[in-house]
Amino acid sequence: MQTALKNTKDTETLGELVRALNGRTDNTSIDIMLSLLKHQSSSVRYWTALTLENNPSPALKTKENQKLIKKGLEDGNNPD
Repeated sequence: MQTALKNTKDTETLGELVRALNGRTDNTSIDIMLSLLKHQSSSVRYWTALTLENNPSPALKTKENQKLIKKGLEDGNNPD
């Protein structure tokens, strides 16, 4: 799953795949999801933020990461 998320370019597919990481707290998964919060697609940012919203990982508790998650949720699932 992680390899697919790193290599997939299709935004619709990324939005679907990122949800499979729901609840994952390992560093690799968190790093992938944090990078997707900066994706050019608002849909990818939204689905990533929704996946991370209640994730207990300490890495997500920083002010910067909380801001990225909040922005992703605000993006909504708007078409790009």
